[in-house]
Amino acid sequence: MPCHKTDLPMRAILDIGSNSIRMVIYETQGRFPVPIFNEKILCGLGRGLDVDRRLAQDAVERAQNAIIRWVKLAQQMQIGQIDMLATAALRDAKNADALCRPIKKATGLEMRIISGAEEARLAGLGVLSAIPSAHGVIGDLGGGSVEFVDVEKGQTGKQETLPLGPLRFSVDDIQALETIRPHIQTSLKSVKWMKQNAGQDFYAVGGAWRNIARIHMILTGYPLHITHQYSIPADEAIVFMRTVERMSPVRLQTMAGINRRRIPQIPYAACLMTEILQVMQPAEVVFSAFGLREGYLFDQLEPKKAKEDPFLAACRHFAKTRQRLHYETDGTVLFDWIKPIFDARFSPWLRVIHASCFLSNIAGWEHPDYRAEHALERVLRFPITGASHRERAFMAKAVSSRYAGFLINKSAYQTISYLLTEEEIRMAHAVGLAIRFALTFSGGDIACLKGVYMMREAGFLVLQGKANKRVLWGEVCLKRLRALGKSLKLPVKSAYMQG
Repeated sequence: MPCHKTDLPMRAILDIGSNSIRMVIYETQGRFPVPIFNEKILCGLGRGLDVDRRLAQDAVERAQNAIIRWVKLAQQMQIGQIDMLATAALRDAKNADALCRPIKKATGLEMRIISGAEEARLAGLGVLSAIPSAHGVIGDLGGGSVEFVDVEKGQTGKQETLPLGPLRFSVDDIQALETIRPHIQTSLKSVKWMKQNAGQDFYAVGGAWRNIARIHMILTGYPLHITHQYSIPADEAIVFMRTVERMSPVRLQTMAGINRRRIPQIPYAACLMTEILQVMQPAEVVFSAFGLREGYLFDQLEPKKAKEDPFLAACRHFAKTRQRLHYETDGTVLFDWIKPIFDARFSPWLRVIHASCFLSNIAGWEHPDYRAEHALERVLRFPITGASHRERAFMAKAVSSRYAGFLINKSAYQTISYLLTEEEIRMAHAVGLAIRFALTFSGGDIACLKGVYMMREAGFLVLQGKANKRVLWGEVCLKRLRALGKSLKLPVKSAYMQG
């Protein structure tokens, strides 16, 4: 029987593309959609479409079996809503009913075939949902098409869909890229507005392009293997893409983490990227793990919820699900309390400091000797959005410094050192010590900080509190206050206020 909508805050989206089909089940209670199930198959629905505009029978059968299984699984899990979104392959196929009809008969659910313009818009919203500051052009490469959308100030603008997915070309064509490069160049000329975004960023969405990002990480020794918001300067990217174009399947197979079934498409994806960058002349290439599915969810949020910062929302969510204490440490109250001690150097990092306050108890369940190490590794690799890799590193160091412990595994700290300067590491350490002092002074119950104030004043780190808070001044507190002052290069003064 069909699955009817319930009050459960979970939602399943089946993304039926020309190359891959994927089902992701999200927890959608807040601003940040948390994937709790994620499975895909590469069945190539769009293979050979340009020949007779018909879906291949073997691909239809594989897709049908996977979709029916996933829907039944989601229904068994009592998922509140199941959405099936189909893109270029079913848009272009004369026999789309060969897949849609049996799916509806078996599940009772309709498959929604979205237009190229809608696909571009949703891909754009997906990137904006994770990177609200995105400014430039988004390109979403699927098996059958590539969608372009202009984004600025949190809004999508001009859009274009081109039939330039790798499945549009034969194996022989892809193995001889110079024969199809002129066709790519001619097609891209139709996106006349792309040149207007020169000097901005190009945001790359799609599995083939994410695999190229992984190749770049491997070849450059980049230590943080998270493709979302991984970036490459455009001039470097063009040189690198030309290198990938020439890579043989044997060479690509030696690289860990590369999807083997995408290997035949990777040189083509690099060729397409090269030509896009030549046309647009962006500043950076930024890779995004968020696209159509997340854009579909984002499009249905209430306006107030949609305006929330996804980075802070994600950190707030993870804090709530991993609190050790019986009461919640309010990260915003904690941030407001420590904020006055930070000078202008910390201004670019205030949002990250705020997020760090949400995660201040993230390692509370671990053995005390390993809390610092666990916090560093866990925060560095959290599945969050809205933060650059450098911001991740700053937050990981800050939350780690909130704990006392040993860093036995040095690899995570080496990642921090790769991404941040020594001065930024010292600043993050000071943030951690400020959080540590506040939680020590209050016992973790931030309400105890009411009537106590910490600030910079006349070259001192000053702690003031009402006389009735005197009992909270203790040896350990003062020791940690002095450690904080030392990290900020400020002498410490503490005083009681009357009343």
